[in-house]
Amino acid sequence: MFRADLNAPLTIHDERTGLDGTVRSIHEHRNTPYVATGSGLHVLKSREDQVLGERSASFEKWGDLPLVGGMLSVGENLLAGTQENGVYQINTRNRLEDVSWSVTNQLLKVRGGDIVYAGSNSGLKGLRRTQDGWIPFSVKGVQGEVRSLAMGSDGALWASTIRGEVLRIIPSADGRRATAITSYHEGDGLPQGYKGVKAVDGRVTIVSKRGLFQVDNENRAPEDWQFTRQSSLLPDVEDTDALTVQAVEDVGSRLWIVSDHRVFVGQRREDASYKWEAVDPLHFPRSGRTSLSVSQEGTVWLGDGRRLFRYAPGQGRDSEPPTADFSALVRQVTTLRRGRIVYGGHGPDPDGESSLTVPYGRDLRVDVGAPLYGTVEPHQYRYKLEGRADQW
Repeated sequence: MFRADLNAPLTIHDERTGLDGTVRSIHEHRNTPYVATGSGLHVLKSREDQVLGERSASFEKWGDLPLVGGMLSVGENLLAGTQENGVYQINTRNRLEDVSWSVTNQLLKVRGGDIVYAGSNSGLKGLRRTQDGWIPFSVKGVQGEVRSLAMGSDGALWASTIRGEVLRIIPSADGRRATAITSYHEGDGLPQGYKGVKAVDGRVTIVSKRGLFQVDNENRAPEDWQFTRQSSLLPDVEDTDALTVQAVEDVGSRLWIVSDHRVFVGQRREDASYKWEAVDPLHFPRSGRTSLSVSQEGTVWLGDGRRLFRYAPGQGRDSEPPTADFSALVRQVTTLRRGRIVYGGHGPDPDGESSLTVPYGRDLRVDVGAPLYGTVEPHQYRYKLEGRADQW
C-alpha cells in the first residue's frame, strides 16, 4: 500500500513503479538514483506533469547491461561493474573494451589519484584514467575472489575475499603491484565467515553480521594487529550483542546501521562516540537481500529483496500525533474493476477535511495505515459507512 512520490518522507518502489527483480546495489549519481536488480539497471525518472491517477515517479530500465555488481561515480562519469563483461561507462553507453576480466564485484577510487580499483573473481584489478580513456591492469600479488574494498587513511588498500580473508595491501607507486600484503583471520580477533570492509570516520572497519571490528593495537606492527568488536559503533539497545548487522553506511557525521528488522542512525559527537536514534519508518522484518545507500543530504535508499524504500527525514508532511480514536491515514483509493487510482490520500488536514466523490455503486479499494507505528505487530482498523450505518 503506497503512492510513489518523490516529495513524501517514505516511498516504496517495486514492480508497480517499474522496478523489476531483486535489488542488488544502489548508487546515486548526479542526484539521480541508479538501482541494479537481477533483471538489469534501472534509473528513477520523476514527472513534473503529473495528473490524477498517475504516479509522480517511476523507474525505467537503462540499456541492456549484464548483471551489475557495483557502481562508482568518477566526476561526470558513472562506472558500472558487471558479472559478465567487465566494466561499463554508463554516460557513453560504452563498455571499456580492453578490460580483460569479466566479473566485477566492487569499484573503489583512490583518493587524490587517477586509479580505480576493481574487486573481481580473479583477483584485484585496476583502471587508470588517461586522456585517451581508461587503461586496465591486474594488481600483481593479489589472488582469489575479491568482494569488498576500502582505503585506509594511511593509503593502504584493504580487501576482503569470499573465503573470509581480510587483506591489507601496500600498493606500489604506480598502483600496479602489491609491495606488501598482510592477511588477517579468526586468530587475529575476526569472526568466521565472509566479512566486508568499510571506512568509518576515516578508520578501516571490518563489517560482519556479528558486528563491526577495528584494530585494537595500531601502535604495533601491522602483522601483529588484533581486532576487537566495537560496541561504540552499534546502537545501545537491548540485546546489542545479538544484533545482526546487514548493512552499514558512513556519510558525513552520521553512521547508518541496518539490522535484521530495524534501522539506526548515529550522530557522531566530538569525542567520537555516537548519539543513536531508531528510524521507525524503516522498522520491519527484512525479507531478503539487503542493500543500503545514503546521499550526502541524508536521503536513505534501502533495498529489501524485490522492494526499494526511499526515506527522506524531514521531507514531506510531518505525521500528526495519533488522536484518541487512532484515526487512520487514507493512503490510496483505487477502483477495483480497472485499478485506477482516484485518490492519492493524505492524513488529517488541520485546515479542513479532504473529501472524494465517486459514482454510487463503484467498487473501491481503500488502503489505510496508522499515522504512527510503535511496534511490528499488526494493527486493526474499523470502518463505517456514513449515511448508511452508525456502527463501526
